[in-house]
Amino acid sequence: RACPIVFFAFSCQVNVCQIYDELPTPAATNGATDASSAARSKKRTMNMVAMTAVTMCGILYSSISLVTLTDFGSAILPNILSCYSPKTAGPLMHVAFVAMALAVVMAYPLNIFPARVSILHMMHTSKRRGSSMCSHGDEE
Repeated sequence: RACPIVFFAFSCQVNVCQIYDELPTPAATNGATDASSAARSKKRTMNMVAMTAVTMCGILYSSISLVTLTDFGSAILPNILSCYSPKTAGPLMHVAFVAMALAVVMAYPLNIFPARVSILHMMHTSKRRGSSMCSHGDEE
């Protein structure tokens, strides 16, 4: 029963290479760019982006969990929306059901496109040995 939760939790991993690649490369103050310092700076920025995203998700998940816990106590079901009956729910719950359906529908294209780009990039770099897997476009 935990596999869908784990798969859903890590479904954003296909976006990591594209996010890293789209981060701006810092320019040096003297005009000359040191490749190793630029890479370190880009890694620090990516670490900050990842930490911010994980923190935001943790706060969001924790707040939803606490609200549901105070609302239902020990009668919580594994799917939080299952605790609320669609027949007796108010308009706010209908919005929540629609938002969850929209999130599921929108997750597919948002995850498949970066996965396709990453796969095509890996196929391209396998032809040209020596390229980094997460960065492209600089040497083309």
